[in-house]
Amino acid sequence: MLRLIYHYFGMDSCKSCETLRAQLEIANFEKSQLLDRLLKISEPEIVHAAPTFAIPKPKARTWDMQRKTLEEQERVAAKTLKDIKDLEKELEVSTKEENAS
Repeated sequence: MLRLIYHYFGMDSCKSCETLRAQLEIANFEKSQLLDRLLKISEPEIVHAAPTFAIPKPKARTWDMQRKTLEEQERVAAKTLKDIKDLEKELEVSTKEENAS
């Protein structure tokens, strides 16, 4: 009956209806904010990290590989000694061993 009277005089709603609508609007707004926060918490956080590079592990050296390395080192040392002696002969440099003789 009151609605009919309010409608007849051009008033859409009473003061209590406006208060209820305002409270409903506030409650809906708070509910949506709460829902947004809960959804934000449940999302996994994306962390951008610098790329890491795997350091290759040294391979196990077999005896054959070690032997080849040692032989190569000995060849280089022998060649170096031979070159030094050849240069000493060309430059006629006397060594301590030759002076002792």
